[in-house]
Amino acid sequence: MRNLFVGAILAVLVLGGAFLKSSLTLKALFNPEGLIIVVCGTFAVLFTNSKMADFRSMMNLVRHAFSGSKDRRKKLKAKIMEVTNEIARGRMPEETGYITLNKGLTWISAGLTQDQLDDLLNEAARQEAERISRGAVTVLNLGKYPPALGMIGTVFGIIGIFGSLGSSEGQRFIGVNLAVAMTATLYGLVLSNFIIQPVGELLEGIAREHEEDLGMMVEAVRLWHRRETPFYVQEQMDLYEVA
Repeated sequence: MRNLFVGAILAVLVLGGAFLKSSLTLKALFNPEGLIIVVCGTFAVLFTNSKMADFRSMMNLVRHAFSGSKDRRKKLKAKIMEVTNEIARGRMPEETGYITLNKGLTWISAGLTQDQLDDLLNEAARQEAERISRGAVTVLNLGKYPPALGMIGTVFGIIGIFGSLGSSEGQRFIGVNLAVAMTATLYGLVLSNFIIQPVGELLEGIAREHEEDLGMMVEAVRLWHRRETPFYVQEQMDLYEVA
């Protein structure tokens, strides 16, 4: 998450420096119509192309981005060892706070064979990984739309310029009006390349971390099924580095 804030600051510095070095004014860069088309159009595309499950996955990834992967991995390891010690004492917990672990404990209690358990664990992990990754994919796919929406705003502006060419006032302000029209394209490029794509790639990285966590949970359930000792389980879990 720290990298995101650093990147955001650098992006502001880059854009701000380019603006200060140019002869532009804030008034020339302000185009409310283009801003509405790009920003509202992007949200419209998001709601049109995405399912509610994708929104939930996306928001979960955002929440985990603020929680910190290091703490999350440590908590997972601690919970796995807590359950391992309970099983070693002859007690089978029912609730762990993790869906995959809960399912694994249920399947162990049901007396499934190792092969049956492996089949169920692999399929459950695959489905969970796909569900998690959909949030990042949704954001990454969204990044291709703002530039196109910016072009739509620019086309609207150019049409307005051509419509006013017949008057003397229109001809006098062609340059100013064209600059205003082009700001819509600028909005689209900035929104896509400085905001949406970086955030999407950040969420994609968090989704990969979740897949690693799923691998830990799957391995832990297999070890529980084989009734491995807490020492052995701890050694296996330590092979997964803290992100």
